[in-house]
Amino acid sequence: MLPRILGHSGALVLHAAAVRIGNGAVLLLGKSGSGKSTLAASFAQAGHGLLGDDALIISWRGQVPLARTVYPSLRLFPDSLGALFAEETLTTSVAHYTPKLRVNVPLKDLDESGRLPVHAMFALGTASRDNEILIRPKTIANGCMTLIENSFVLDPTDPGRAPSRLEAASRLSGQVPTFDLYYPRAYSWLPDVRAAMVEALGKNT
Repeated sequence: MLPRILGHSGALVLHAAAVRIGNGAVLLLGKSGSGKSTLAASFAQAGHGLLGDDALIISWRGQVPLARTVYPSLRLFPDSLGALFAEETLTTSVAHYTPKLRVNVPLKDLDESGRLPVHAMFALGTASRDNEILIRPKTIANGCMTLIENSFVLDPTDPGRAPSRLEAASRLSGQVPTFDLYYPRAYSWLPDVRAAMVEALGKNT
């Protein structure tokens, strides 16, 4: 509920995970169950800083877009937890309505405000059926619509708040490259997915 309340107050709050690659944040956008948390956990296990895995607040420092997590945690389904972490990993329950467990993974490499500049965004699509990883740049317009679709708001039909949310999404998509990402949903593919994302960032940022 908190992300929706924050969105109602005027902030652009995205349903996204984020990891640190280089000196900036890479956002992972997608619906619940799309694999955001698992991919973020994979990056964390590979040594990248974790920013958050569910809801992110977007703000600006001058012309630089920044991301800050709403929930400083990592939450995984038991199968992902077992595949990516050792058995002795400390966990706690999230809530009665989900089997996800909260994993004790420290957030790091942030400034004193807990924010990082946003360098790129990946929208997680459906699982690839062709055993290949596909990364496709989005247009600014399509990137904007992806942000709107993956943002938190109490009332999407509220005409008083929709313009500011659209303006913020348009500004962010105009400043930061957005990609569609498709890959097989198998844990063995995650190292290759990470490598392909880093390669795409090198070519487009």
